[in-house]
Amino acid sequence: MTKKSIQKPENWQDFETLCKKLWGEIFEIPQEIKKNGRSGQAQQGVDVYGIPKGEAKYVGIQCKGKGNYANVKLTESEVDSEIKKSKNFKPTLGTLIFATTANKDAKIEEYIRLKNDKNDFKILLFCWEDIADLIEENRNTHDWYVKDLMHKTNFDFKVLFNDFHEKITLKPILTKQITNFIYTEKTLEQISRETQGINDEFLKSFSNIFKIQSQLQPFFPKSETFNKSWVSFNVILENPGTRVLEDWFFRMKFKTGVFMLDDESNGFLMGNVSLINLNKDDPRNVDRIQKSILYKPTGKSVLVQKENRNFKVSVLIEKEAKEITFEWELIARDFSKTGTESIIIEPMYKIVETNKEAISKNDEKEVIKIDYYLTKK
Repeated sequence: MTKKSIQKPENWQDFETLCKKLWGEIFEIPQEIKKNGRSGQAQQGVDVYGIPKGEAKYVGIQCKGKGNYANVKLTESEVDSEIKKSKNFKPTLGTLIFATTANKDAKIEEYIRLKNDKNDFKILLFCWEDIADLIEENRNTHDWYVKDLMHKTNFDFKVLFNDFHEKITLKPILTKQITNFIYTEKTLEQISRETQGINDEFLKSFSNIFKIQSQLQPFFPKSETFNKSWVSFNVILENPGTRVLEDWFFRMKFKTGVFMLDDESNGFLMGNVSLINLNKDDPRNVDRIQKSILYKPTGKSVLVQKENRNFKVSVLIEKEAKEITFEWELIARDFSKTGTESIIIEPMYKIVETNKEAISKNDEKEVIKIDYYLTKK
């Protein structure tokens, strides 16, 4: 990549970071060079400072990132103002560098040279063409800025969640059923009678319930018990690159942690649900058997720079899951990308505690069972 194709940073914050990295390499002090204070504080005309290796005095860098790159210039009044402020920098500077994204301008370069004759410290000016030369000459900065896409100049794609977070935590509601087996002094005869009574009542009740359900099944085909352990999140598909994504689609496949996918209204576990969502108005095609989602944007399938699309996903986690993982794939014209994402699971529990009779002292124990939170509609 030649310096002519090295593009200028998109904002002054990125430009300041570039200057720190570049002159840190030039001065051979990558760990010692610093940004001056934080945004909003008085900086005495200095954004970045450090003492070059082998020298005794500080060099201050004033970073002038120009927002609109067309025909912008560094002005004489800006130079005068920053020089005046930099005289208050402590300790006294040995050199003040003006680094600007403005293009080279013979008039302002002459003005800087004349200022050097009337000032206590040296003043240097580096316009964007000069900075591009320095980026070419300093390999670490070049690789960081260009090759590692600190400044993106090509296709890119990113998967985010909810309010543009890279990581999220889901908190499904589950029940924690705690059964305490407690031993009390009883004769074997008492235990036998109580057990037989319970069994008789259970069989009688079960028989009656079965008869009623058989009679009402045609009128109430769906269970009235609903699973409230479903959790939802938004998947955001973003184009952070500098080129338009065309003719694209996105696929995600859950690998661990998901028991069932995408049916929050569903009754007890399965209910009456279709296995594949083929709603023409929904850009998602949900395959519940494969636990996967294919997202194809409706209308013109173009994702321009800085734009995003999003869709909702609902999952019923595996009862003991601590993490959900899924693989994703973006396919577009002239570009594709894959990745793996993880979502942390931190369940909230509703405690259901019961006591039961233990047959002997040795059988006393606590049994904990994790289950879904089921309620009536």
